[in-house]
Amino acid sequence: MKQDYARRVLERIHQHYPGSMVLRTVGRQYRGEDRPRWSLGLYRRRDGVALADALPADPLAATVSSEPQLLQEFWHQLVAVLDRHGWCASGFKTAGNMSLRVLFRLDGERPEIGPEQDPRLARPSLHDHVIPLSGAVDDLAGEGLYLLAVGYLDASAENASL
Repeated sequence: MKQDYARRVLERIHQHYPGSMVLRTVGRQYRGEDRPRWSLGLYRRRDGVALADALPADPLAATVSSEPQLLQEFWHQLVAVLDRHGWCASGFKTAGNMSLRVLFRLDGERPEIGPEQDPRLARPSLHDHVIPLSGAVDDLAGEGLYLLAVGYLDASAENASL
């Protein structure tokens, strides 16, 4: 499988760059495909300094097992770091495997809504459905709200995106 091969290559490259980060994003989606393709990247600083003091383990690496506690700690730290930098963040939980959510704004106002008031905050990942040919539109971002979903996705499918 192409994705397995890509993961193995990325894992080897990642070992040579301590402090780098594996990023999985939405890939291209061609007409007739049910969902977007996978996309893998490796990010590092050119000066070799680690991107962060302690990066979470890559949960999709075949040789690494991730503890749920580490994911929770990452989620809490993410909210704290966003707050520290003036991006007022709120953390909350929803159902499902991407259940840890972070909602933040860049205008200094703390978002005071949750999934009970706005069901869009419990929406599935963009990776879970077809992206229209016109492109993805995020109505939350249009309102100045930015939503992050943190969790584990099933990596068994060839086209697993995250």
